[in-house]
Amino acid sequence: MMAVQATTLVLIDFLMDLDAMLATDPSFISGKWIGDVRQWSDDNGTYADFLDYNAWNQVHLSLPWLLLKVC
Repeated sequence: MMAVQATTLVLIDFLMDLDAMLATDPSFISGKWIGDVRQWSDDNGTYADFLDYNAWNQVHLSLPWLLLKVC
């Protein structure tokens, strides 16, 4: 159980550092990035939803891979 708690603390510390680092560059602020993605849809709601879904998937699907590299 101690190993899980220790790993959790390392993960939380890493995520906080990553968040602080990425917040220094407007290109990595997810709200702006997702908003830009939705603008590419040319007011097509279905396409905007599709682009939004794929953009969030890139964030969520790549995070476990990044964590494996760090931990």
